[in-house]
Amino acid sequence: MNLKFLLWLLIIPGLVLAREYRPHDLRDRIGGSDFIALVKVTSIDNEFSPKPRMLQIYATADVVRTIKGDVGGSIKFMTHGLIPEFNPSCCTIGKEYLIFGKYGYPVFGVDDDGMDKIFMHEKNNFTSSADGPYGAFLVENGTVRGWDPGGSDKPLNEVIEQIKAFLKK
Repeated sequence: MNLKFLLWLLIIPGLVLAREYRPHDLRDRIGGSDFIALVKVTSIDNEFSPKPRMLQIYATADVVRTIKGDVGGSIKFMTHGLIPEFNPSCCTIGKEYLIFGKYGYPVFGVDDDGMDKIFMHEKNNFTSSADGPYGAFLVENGTVRGWDPGGSDKPLNEVIEQIKAFLKK
């Protein structure tokens, strides 16, 4: 068998998985969140941003319950931003979600030392997932869908107690 072919068989899977976003464990997800809230999506909206040049697609949601942080009565939660790996796997109008969020949304930039960096943009106007596709969980009939690492569901009240226990530590 050709040595180059064998090398490609070893390299290609690594390249494919290089940009795969892996979820944080619960402690890091909670610690990395500016806020945690149960929200109900009221609309999916978009607007053009001249800087950075992008179409901002976001869910407008009413805050039903805040578990951590301060988010007020309504949020604009970015669903499709400039960095696809950071986009959450949600949102549907009329549905409720448990959100692990950040103020603003991530964009690439250069810091004062000339180093590439991810900056949080529009912190006063938008929120985004604190854990990419794993920062928003569908809540139906008092159950958080896909909560556990294996993807199993868990009652919302148990999830909230689990989060509160981590916050006390």
